[in-house]
Amino acid sequence: MGERNERQYTTEEVTAIVRRALEKRRNADAIGHAELAEIARELGIDDRALNEAIRAHETEGVAEQARKEWLAKQRIEFSEHLRAFLIVNGFLLIVDLLTPGGPWFFWILICWGLGLAFDACDTFFPSQERVEKGTKRMLRKKRHAELGEKVRTAVEDRVKELFNG
Repeated sequence: MGERNERQYTTEEVTAIVRRALEKRRNADAIGHAELAEIARELGIDDRALNEAIRAHETEGVAEQARKEWLAKQRIEFSEHLRAFLIVNGFLLIVDLLTPGGPWFFWILICWGLGLAFDACDTFFPSQERVEKGTKRMLRKKRHAELGEKVRTAVEDRVKELFNG
């Protein structure tokens, strides 16, 4: 009868409570796999489900990191575009002021400014589809770089074997 009256916790509450408890631990910065597996077993989570959750977490972490890197790259590219816009248009303003004839500088400023405005919208308010495509591209580049590094290491090891053996 005491078990039926026992307080029930939602998944979100369990997560928050465990997170707080871990923060209060002396070694709160890390928990070993064996300890994680023991906690999971106590919660009725089998090893297979735990390992699937770990793989999913790692995959999501890699994807989230790639998304952040892609967004940061977009902002850097925008800042380069803005810098070029300011430098070139500042120079053209000076040239326009120092040369005779009517003002022509504003036509370039307006046209390039429109392009810069579209670039700003794409950078700071990208569509979900654009973010997903950019993230996938970033993940693909990372996988290719990792594969290239593995191939390079394997070739170097094989060359060492041939020359040393």
